[in-house]
Amino acid sequence: MLSSIESLKTKVCALADDPSQFAPVAGAVFQLQWGKNKVYRTWCESVGWDEKRVDAAASNPEFSPHDFPHLPVQAFKYADVLTPFLGSDQVSEQRSVESLVFETSGTTSTRKGTSPGRHTVLDPSMYRWSLLEGFTRKYGPPTDWCILALLPDYLQRKRSSLVHMVAELHKASGHKEQGFFLDDTTDLTRRAQRALASGHRVMILGVTHALLDYASSRPDFSTASPDRLVVVETGGMKGLRKELVRDELHALLQNDLPQACIGSEYGMTEMLSQGWSTGARFQAPPWMRPSVRRSDDPFSRQEFGRTGGLNFVDLANLHSCSFLATQDLGRVYSDGSFEVLGRFEAGEVRGCNLLLLES
Repeated sequence: MLSSIESLKTKVCALADDPSQFAPVAGAVFQLQWGKNKVYRTWCESVGWDEKRVDAAASNPEFSPHDFPHLPVQAFKYADVLTPFLGSDQVSEQRSVESLVFETSGTTSTRKGTSPGRHTVLDPSMYRWSLLEGFTRKYGPPTDWCILALLPDYLQRKRSSLVHMVAELHKASGHKEQGFFLDDTTDLTRRAQRALASGHRVMILGVTHALLDYASSRPDFSTASPDRLVVVETGGMKGLRKELVRDELHALLQNDLPQACIGSEYGMTEMLSQGWSTGARFQAPPWMRPSVRRSDDPFSRQEFGRTGGLNFVDLANLHSCSFLATQDLGRVYSDGSFEVLGRFEAGEVRGCNLLLLES
């Protein structure tokens, strides 16, 4: 079991250089997770998949990974979604050894009285690889950057995947001016100015409402340029401001920070990889691919450029579930880029909690 997962891990990492192998690797991951992930298998069986269908799909080179069953991300609220690399009788021991656990904030998708989503990361090295490789593909090595994080809501929470993401980027960067900030934006601006003056590139990464407040103060970055100053919003109005479409949001930030390049990060607790953008469209790394499901039929794919529910195949989720149906609305384009337009108003997938509790 351990050797088979390690072999798949090597193949997933190799997709960074050879994405043409995505489909067969995804097929192998699907077979593994069908066989070893109790929660995912319960979901697959509940939507009509059996052993015969699994074997036929995984061995068919014409079968798209997007057509494998996608587990609703709400499942992470009701059960541990795990594909262990030890034997099934050693899951508790394995989980206790690993301390990396992410939890959702519960502010948008969690109903009153419901637990937050919980993602136990059995292989933290896989998370670090996906994060740093994906970041480097978009922005270059973290060592090129002084990263300043404006995360007032998330810093006050335990087990935030966003805070952990920035902490890992800080470790990789090592810049002396880097840091987290609650509300001391004066110190943030001074550190950014010192880093820029010393010739370094600066990334100010933060939740949307905090960045809008910060930008409206018009900090002085008159000596900066878009290739040296990047502002990255990660979403999150938290009910403190009116929700904005991304083009409108970026226009407001650009107006107040004209010297900066404005970008976005797309990520979630349940998914180990991130999408990055410097405009409306996100780019996924080679081991993660988006698709869109029809709103009136969650098991049918939508055409390129049409709006529907966003699905992802994230092969970095080797030890949980790589096939996820999110609560986000979006569009996917033929070049693999995607847009995020909002969220479904509907709550839980009908029957999801009962099925998972039974597992």
